[in-house]
Amino acid sequence: MSVERRLRQHAEALTREVAAIDTTVLLAAIQAAGTPPPFSGRAGFTDPAEELRYHRERAENGDPDCAVRLAELYGLLGRPDEAARWWRHAAGLGDPDAIDYVREFLSAVGIPIPSEAHV
Repeated sequence: MSVERRLRQHAEALTREVAAIDTTVLLAAIQAAGTPPPFSGRAGFTDPAEELRYHRERAENGDPDCAVRLAELYGLLGRPDEAARWWRHAAGLGDPDAIDYVREFLSAVGIPIPSEAHV
């Protein structure tokens, strides 16, 4: 099985877990805490499409933080192929969290990666 397929399967499993969250309860807890809704917390975005455009442009120009954010957003939006693509891109840009995420996933599916290897 290819790495891409394994990453896709992992992203799909995470998407299913996120989909199982009772958003009504989550939103009630957020509102009770006075915390802003999800898309207003990062750089002031209120529109997911606007946030995707912003981070995509920067990630394509080598910003690993924006590549990680794209991976997170695509995962939340139920697009595991895109999420996997941006996790790999962020790891390739040297983001330590993305490298760890990809390395842990590969280990979980039985592909050992030396700790000094760049994913």
